[in-house]
Amino acid sequence: MIQAIQPVGTGSARDESELPRVASITGLLRLPPVVTASTALTRAAELLVRPGSSMLVVVDERRRPLGVVTATEVLALARRLTPARFEQATVLDAARSGGRFVPETSTLRSVHAALLDENRDFFVVVDAEGRLAGMVTAMDVLEALEGAPPVSGTWPIAALHAGR
Repeated sequence: MIQAIQPVGTGSARDESELPRVASITGLLRLPPVVTASTALTRAAELLVRPGSSMLVVVDERRRPLGVVTATEVLALARRLTPARFEQATVLDAARSGGRFVPETSTLRSVHAALLDENRDFFVVVDAEGRLAGMVTAMDVLEALEGAPPVSGTWPIAALHAGR
């Protein structure tokens, strides 16, 4: 977990109620690259080498997320399989769970806390029917909090840069 940065001379810690009051994270969502469960792993590898494609979200026919695939998972599977078997593999052969999915109605405060509590870099976000709504990254949350006042003794990035 990230340690609090306490400015010298202040003894007060502020609580999470000072986070910006954002009804939901929908304004932060980005659409990740998406593949279906039957997508060939060789195709996934082609997609992952494109700039900005660090992961793929695997969805079923109803666009419900099944997991995620990164270049690391593709490389690990390629190492274990023969070239012939790798050619036949699908993204489901390499996918990992993607962890807990969060609803698109989640607040910035709850996603902020969950990212820290679970030591995660992103969450896959689903709508009320469990379909992919997008993803939110730690960087998205950090950027949204950049201008916020200190929270529980931590300081947003803008405050850290201002002190230089």
